[in-house]
Amino acid sequence: MPLKKQQLVFYGPTRYRYYVSTSLVTGAGRNRSSDRRIPAGNLEGMVINRLRTFLADPGAILDAIDNESPSGTGRSHLIERGRQVAEELGGPAPDKVKATLMTLLCRVEIRSDCVEIALSRGRLTQLLAGSLDLKMRHQEPTNAPDDILRLTVPVGLKRVFAIQR
Repeated sequence: MPLKKQQLVFYGPTRYRYYVSTSLVTGAGRNRSSDRRIPAGNLEGMVINRLRTFLADPGAILDAIDNESPSGTGRSHLIERGRQVAEELGGPAPDKVKATLMTLLCRVEIRSDCVEIALSRGRLTQLLAGSLDLKMRHQEPTNAPDDILRLTVPVGLKRVFAIQR
């Protein structure tokens, strides 16, 4: 289920953020069961936690950047930088977290049993090597299938209906 954009909903002074499915935004969905509003904080937390786990795992980093990585001390530098980025993603600097996510992420897709996170392998390697500027707002899209790294987070989605009285 591709998500289109964020939606803000206000209930009194409280603001709620949601990601909304493309079919719900465009009205193209004929099947209401595929129309979703996912709470933004929950989805963003899952994505960040999965990325932190991935970046803190030296084996996962080496597997992901195998063809593009240097050998020996260069690899240990990439592993150490991965740990640093994982810590930064858990830190209190939301602008830096957002810049890192926007740099790495190509797509986040919600499925019935998991959240699939697609990353750019090339941008990941550049980020870990220190040759990628996080201040660049526009990143060139990647279309090469071998440049996409897919991470998954197992989830169970359930509908919650609010009844107003």
